[in-house]
Amino acid sequence: MWSARRAFLTDADHRHVVHFTPKHGSWLNQVELWFSVLERRVLRRGSFESKAELARRILAYIEYHNTCKARPYQWTYTGKPLVTGENRRHKAPSGLRIRLNR
Repeated sequence: MWSARRAFLTDADHRHVVHFTPKHGSWLNQVELWFSVLERRVLRRGSFESKAELARRILAYIEYHNTCKARPYQWTYTGKPLVTGENRRHKAPSGLRIRLNR
């Protein structure tokens, strides 16, 4: 089974590229936040007559978000490792910060 998977993933003619990203990737948190906002503002308790209407409402929200709510940010990761082990309870992680440009 593993050999079949390896052959599939290493095939040069394969159209898809598989990227394994870490589950703790900080950009994933941002994506999850955005999807949770989409779910709360558009999808939850929504009533859609068709898939086309659902797609139209999602695209309309994306347009609204991009023009009114989205703003650039600058990553200021210092390269310091996050606190691990027993000290985790006592120290706040200082290696990762997000600063919003306003």
